[in-house]
Amino acid sequence: MGHVVPAGYFPAGAVLSPRGDAVLAPGIVRNAHGKQTVDVLDRRDGHRIQELELDPSASARAEGVAPGLVFSHDGRHVLLAHRDKTRS
Repeated sequence: MGHVVPAGYFPAGAVLSPRGDAVLAPGIVRNAHGKQTVDVLDRRDGHRIQELELDPSASARAEGVAPGLVFSHDGRHVLLAHRDKTRS
C-alpha cells in the first residue's frame, strides 16, 4: 500500500524514472512564492530531492504545464509540455 506525500503546489500527475528511484511531480500553477515548479521526489520515502523552477526569468508571464511529462529512455533527460498562456 502506498502513502500520500506533499508534492509541490497543485501537482498534475507524476512520472516514475526509468530506474524507479525518483518521481517527478509538476505543479500546474504558481505557488505562494510565485514559482512554478517540478518536484523531484524519492520514490521510497517521498522526500523532496530537488525543486526545479520552470523559466524563472519569465516570472511575470502566465505559464501552464500540460500533463505531458516524460523521461528519456536512459533517464538522463526530462521533457515537459509547457505553454505560454498569454498567447492563444
